[in-house]
Amino acid sequence: TGVNPRSYSQYVEAFGDPQIEYKSTFWNFFVQDDWKITRRLKMNYGVRYDLYDIPKADPNAPFPDSQKFNVDKNNFAPRLGIAYSLREGKLPTVIRASAGIYYDPPQIDIYARALQNNGNPSFFNFTFTPSTAGAPNFPNTLGSLPPGTVLPRRSIETVSKDFENMYAIHTNFQLEQAITQDLSFTIGYIHSDGRHIPVYRNINCLPVGGTLADGRPLYGTVTINSTTGAVTVSSCTNRIFPQFQNILMVESVGNSNYNAATFQLNKRLSQGYQFSINYTLSKATDDAPEQNLVVAPSLTLSDPSNRKFDKGRSFADQTHTFVMSLVAQPTFSNLKNKVLRSILNNNQIGIIVTANNGETYNVVTNLDLNRDGVLGVDRPVGIKRNQFRTPKQFNVDMRYSRFIKLKEKFKLEIFGEFVNLFNINSIFQYNNTTLAANNVNTSLVNPLTGELRGPLPDFKPLGATSLDSRQFQLGFKLTF
Repeated sequence: TGVNPRSYSQYVEAFGDPQIEYKSTFWNFFVQDDWKITRRLKMNYGVRYDLYDIPKADPNAPFPDSQKFNVDKNNFAPRLGIAYSLREGKLPTVIRASAGIYYDPPQIDIYARALQNNGNPSFFNFTFTPSTAGAPNFPNTLGSLPPGTVLPRRSIETVSKDFENMYAIHTNFQLEQAITQDLSFTIGYIHSDGRHIPVYRNINCLPVGGTLADGRPLYGTVTINSTTGAVTVSSCTNRIFPQFQNILMVESVGNSNYNAATFQLNKRLSQGYQFSINYTLSKATDDAPEQNLVVAPSLTLSDPSNRKFDKGRSFADQTHTFVMSLVAQPTFSNLKNKVLRSILNNNQIGIIVTANNGETYNVVTNLDLNRDGVLGVDRPVGIKRNQFRTPKQFNVDMRYSRFIKLKEKFKLEIFGEFVNLFNINSIFQYNNTTLAANNVNTSLVNPLTGELRGPLPDFKPLGATSLDSRQFQLGFKLTF
């Protein structure tokens, strides 16, 4: 400003129209039937068909794979369920089993990003430095590129030509045994296989020779400052398509696996209370990085040539999960004292207790270790994906209701609800699990080999996000 209107370090301006228009229609058809084969055996069976009309591609996109999107049309999903009364009488034994295929709707954001970032110069960002020809004087803007400006090489996103919709194969088995007239115990097993999970990888890099200590190929070079030891990475120096920087292609190649043993103790409402106690012992693994995120770099393989390096615990994997719920509405009809009877009756209390062994988290580096042009996904050698866990979590929620009969057809409920009744600090995630790897002399991670030079730090002091602290709300409900 003032004397030097180009005192900024860099200036970024967007050119063109960033908006895209697309239409997507989902069609769902199903047929289902119940068949009571015998008095003790019942079968439920059916089939569902899903057709997802995804957005149309840009036929003028400069990269061939971006000119047409594949429409997956063979989405037939059969289902079967049975219930068999193994033993009848006052304390019956029931077996339930089911299996089926379930398609997941496509993530439309995948196609939206592929349309917006397909390399077509209708919209792009351009970065100016003070020495760039035609750079504006602050606070002026340009509106259009100066004549003769050469656009830099751009990174694009695309969808593979054989992309298919992801689906899961679910199987479930339960054995329920009545213990009393209102109390039962259930043991079960759940298995789920995920198929065709979307995974991004940079397809524009060829290895340049050399590997990290665990065998991951290198796709670029590094420059080391002889004085400070700082490392500068030149990523993806051997490109298949030299007109592009990175080409992030989403492919439907990911797989997941989930196995769980479940235990339930349920009591139906009687004698003024009911409860449900559930415990799950489970394990979930996959080779599709963080499917709960939608930002492409977060879904990108750490090694574009080998998916085995990303096989690990699923982001939502929890080995131990405990949930207990209780609803009590005691009745004291035999009390002779009217005041005491009025106080003790017409009350209801509900409690939910949850506990688990913590959330998984990933440890990565701040350097593109394998130099493939993708930051934020490279883990140090010997560190598996989602290898670590936050501390155990415990929470109690409670609701108390008082019912007041106003008239014959009017009833008022006054209730108070507590979330996290005891205000327990349960850590949900650590805010910074990125290790320094950008200096050959001082970094915890060796930038040349990817190996750790010492123990991992304690991430908790670096910041953590916890579940909700104690909350209370008061409410009124009129029923008539």
